[in-house]
Amino acid sequence: MAAVTDSSVYTEGRADRFLSYLESEWGGIAALAEEWDEFDNLDKIVFDQEWVIRVDRLRDLRRWAEKGLLTPEQQARYQELLKLIEQYRPTLERLLEEEEPAQRKAA
Repeated sequence: MAAVTDSSVYTEGRADRFLSYLESEWGGIAALAEEWDEFDNLDKIVFDQEWVIRVDRLRDLRRWAEKGLLTPEQQARYQELLKLIEQYRPTLERLLEEEEPAQRKAA
């Protein structure tokens, strides 16, 4: 039986993967916003439901940063990621808020 690993446990490689993943995801918000109207309601709901994965990864990075576990390079990338999030959070929130009434209709 395969061992189950806790993805919230710090390893340098895991932190690098989380940083790359979140840099890509947050960096793609502007393009997502341009295409958002082309998504059908199901795609929008799935995106909304899957966004929690990004939130979990960010929570892990934040905890690791607070504990001083990130390397200096990772810490610098993390700080840049926080700026990227600050820049694109309003756009993401607007997109997700637009879908709340549609989700309630579908439920």
